[in-house]
Amino acid sequence: MTSGSRILVVEDSPDIRVLIRMLLEAAGHEVLTAADGRAAVEVARAERPDLVLMDLSLPILSGWEAARKIKDDPATAAIPIVAVTAHAMHGDRERALAAGCDGFIAKPIDEETFEPLVRSYLRTRAESGSGAEAAPERVTSREPGRILVVDDHEEVATLIKQDLETEGHEVVVARTLDGAFATAIGERPFDLAIVDVMLGPDSGYDLTADLVSRSPEYLPVLLVTAGEIDREKGYAAGADDFIAKPLDAAELIARARSLIRVGRAIRSQGRAARERSEAYEKLAELYHKQGLTNEARTQYQVLADYYQKHDNAPSAIAIYQKMAQVEPNNPTYHVKLAEIFQQQQLVEKALGEYRVIAEMMIAHGRSQDAAQVYERALDISQKMNLSILAAIGQHGRPHYVHSPSYSAGLQLDESDESVSAVEAALHRGDL
Repeated sequence: MTSGSRILVVEDSPDIRVLIRMLLEAAGHEVLTAADGRAAVEVARAERPDLVLMDLSLPILSGWEAARKIKDDPATAAIPIVAVTAHAMHGDRERALAAGCDGFIAKPIDEETFEPLVRSYLRTRAESGSGAEAAPERVTSREPGRILVVDDHEEVATLIKQDLETEGHEVVVARTLDGAFATAIGERPFDLAIVDVMLGPDSGYDLTADLVSRSPEYLPVLLVTAGEIDREKGYAAGADDFIAKPLDAAELIARARSLIRVGRAIRSQGRAARERSEAYEKLAELYHKQGLTNEARTQYQVLADYYQKHDNAPSAIAIYQKMAQVEPNNPTYHVKLAEIFQQQQLVEKALGEYRVIAEMMIAHGRSQDAAQVYERALDISQKMNLSILAAIGQHGRPHYVHSPSYSAGLQLDESDESVSAVEAALHRGDL
């Protein structure tokens, strides 16, 4: 039961979900996820996981209500539910247990002890046949960080600063967008930004998006609001968590701790991944210089697969472009580039890759295949209302006529049906 268990993680913060998934999957567990309480109930009914880790502050349906619905359904009542939340105030543990939770883990998440603690709940269930009282919650040690607070109300900013400084955090306050930008781009990075949604005439959502885009590394953002929380807009801007006014000091401190820990874990993972990627790339380049094409191809392919798996299109594109340099006569990499450019809605660049592929086929006497490539390019250009001539041809003629291989003396009979097929594909529709 404890090895390879199926665990449902219910958490509305995408970054905290990533951290929990990373910790659990590293120990061999299968992780299911849900971002709101209603989805949690549906997944629990459909998948029957071995354990549910439930945040209590969830959109659509709260964690309290979701836990109660799961426990009220005979089909899912036996699934243990462990509350994982920044709610650490007196009475919250009792409220979670009253809602049907079988245990309580307080945030912030300690990456060294989190999975063993989760495993203890699984082990307890396996030994007792129920989700009855399990391991006690662990109170993690303090890890001070550097926090940027952006709030145009001096009194509120001062209270937030005082609350966080009791934990040993270094807190820097900015009261305007310009002040926030000037502070954020300093030499010392921040571990967390706490941003008020309403900044006079400015928007905290816009500031969040700018802070996230300008930060050289991952920067978690906690949005503060006195009104209704627009989670969808906040997540779209890059926010990680939300807290409502009037602020409770204990909840503020707990959420700050958790986000700082998440941020550090994600940055650490990112640095490790970059180091591995750089090592693979240097090894591939070394193989290429030594004339070991197969070995270079293997190393580059590992990198390309990794980047695509993690939705890092720019890095995957760069790797396939290098692979095309290693094997300049291999159209496979241009096919991959065309696919990625299409996925990224970079249609003109995709059409440019199709042009290169067609030229390669012409150079090898495969005019019929080139015609099919132009047909594909034509289909894409028509769907996107683009001119195929602008993308892959010049002066009403196929681009291969102007290619180096053609100019070097490639013998093509322009009355040949295969060449005519290329022409027809290019000009169909009077494009």
